Amino acid sequence: MFIGMPLKYIVGNPILVKALGMPHGILFIAYIVMANILAADFNWTFKVRVYSVLAAVFPFGTFIFEHKYLKKS
Repeated sequence: MFIGMPLKYIVGNPILVKALGMPHGILFIAYIVMANILAADFNWTFKVRVYSVLAAVFPFGTFIFEHKYLKKS
């Protein structure tokens, strides 16, 4: 984001955005699938399932989700 986007919009060269777009999308879908698998295995409530998906959308959301819902004290 801090290299590809400036390169695309300031310099006018979208090569990194094109090259990394597909892997990023595949990893996003893989995260959603794995979150649903874990939700079924660990009997998460609907609320926790929704938060697990929202965590993938917001920057550093997965770290917050892990700290709040997955860490055992």
